[in-house]
Amino acid sequence: MNPGVVIDPESPARNGVRFFASLPRCCAVAGSTVMPSPSEAPLMSPGSPRSPYDTKRHEYRSGPFAYRWSRTLVFISFLILNNLAWTYLYTRGGSESLARFQASKTHDDVASPIHLTPLPKSTPGTEHQAIVPRRETIQLVMVMLGTDSATEGAMTIKSALMHSSRPLAFHIICDTVAIPIIENKLQLFKRPAYSLDVTFYPITVDAIKARSARAGIGAKSAHWGMIAKVFMHELLPAVDKAIFVDTDMLFVVDPVLLWNSFSVLKPNQIIAFPTLGPNSDASRICTCVMLLNFAGMRNVRQPFMSSTMIPGWPENSLSSKAIKLTLAGDGMVPDGDRSKRVKFDPYDPLFGDQGLYHVIWTHFPELFAHLSLRWDITHCRKGYGLELGHRHDPGGEDMSETDQVKAQFWMEEAPEKFEQLIPGILHFNCQNRPVVWDFEENYEENSWSSMITMIARYKWIWLNRGDGSATIKIRVEKDVRFEDERVAGEERSSRMALEEGIDIKARRKRTRLGDLPARPF
Repeated sequence: MNPGVVIDPESPARNGVRFFASLPRCCAVAGSTVMPSPSEAPLMSPGSPRSPYDTKRHEYRSGPFAYRWSRTLVFISFLILNNLAWTYLYTRGGSESLARFQASKTHDDVASPIHLTPLPKSTPGTEHQAIVPRRETIQLVMVMLGTDSATEGAMTIKSALMHSSRPLAFHIICDTVAIPIIENKLQLFKRPAYSLDVTFYPITVDAIKARSARAGIGAKSAHWGMIAKVFMHELLPAVDKAIFVDTDMLFVVDPVLLWNSFSVLKPNQIIAFPTLGPNSDASRICTCVMLLNFAGMRNVRQPFMSSTMIPGWPENSLSSKAIKLTLAGDGMVPDGDRSKRVKFDPYDPLFGDQGLYHVIWTHFPELFAHLSLRWDITHCRKGYGLELGHRHDPGGEDMSETDQVKAQFWMEEAPEKFEQLIPGILHFNCQNRPVVWDFEENYEENSWSSMITMIARYKWIWLNRGDGSATIKIRVEKDVRFEDERVAGEERSSRMALEEGIDIKARRKRTRLGDLPARPF
């Protein structure tokens, strides 16, 4: 046994020395008290009230660090805590980065899918990818039959490209003579700021006449290009919604502002166009600019246009129902100036396609929405009082909203959301010219002369605003058919497949019975 240490309870050192190890019980040797070594002696005597020992058993409790393996346990615990701390920091950092990206994404105008875009290589052999929101492509549809219509329409396309902040897709229903006119313009620029897709849907006047006959309509006075406007949804089966604009129109603002108007349409509404209120006749609605829900118009249970080719369509289509309801009464509709009423003739509708859209709108108003007059600043009504004017004309840039509202006219009962109109599309109708951009008056006396000149004289090569990443794609659709032809073809194919399947089953059955020799199918 090691020599003991005698502790003097009165020694001043006892207040300055602390013991951190438990000491074992004292040992009596030769009548004297001998203390065990510091590693074995308890800190408090067994008899003390605060002693952790059982005085009867003379046992003591070991301290938490009395064993050698305790240090190993502490070291392992430290490593585990350290790993947990670093894991937390990395996880929080990643979450914050994702949150910052999602927050920034909400500031974009259109919430849409995302795609990965490679960034330039910073070091050889290393590629980086960034998550970039993809802007929604704006779908526009136009009808161009003939050289004059295509020449006009090229200017409309250019005005949209000049102002657009989104990729554009033009779907052009046309004859073959229109295609090279548009292609020649598009070949003048190769680097658009945003991607451009142009698809031509070549069709003949005879095909339009045949489809109209199946729908029970015609065009004795109107141009067949106008009648084609009631079948646009059938010719573009892959397009669910689109903006229609006529060829005598010019965008003076970003087309995305018009595209955003789709968001206010109710789920059951399929068409939006400008009107002068619920009592408008066919001359007071405008089918020269429309928002069209093509998917809704192609509803096979209630198709927009009738067809004798498909059973059930003559009874269920919107056009046949509206025409029957119109003719069931006196069959009279107001003429253009409302001075008299005239007989409605579906084979010679007043104002062409506008007369057909009007009778459907009259009897099924719940399927239509009002499109602001700002998208039809029409020459027929002198722009509703809006004008750009010339340099020294009154009403300059400091014109107040109140003054403009006072200057507006001919808006009648149009259900506008705001009193003040803001020009969005200029419409140069009622001019009786083959190509309105060739009409000299538009560059001299028209209140929008300077804007017309700017768009007409703007060079196509000036549309090379991009960095080369955006593309221009031009294609000609090969299989252009109307919806009733497509549905009839699908039904015929299904019927043939069903009949062939029944025939195959019958042959197999007879083969099993031994009636026919087996042969491969």
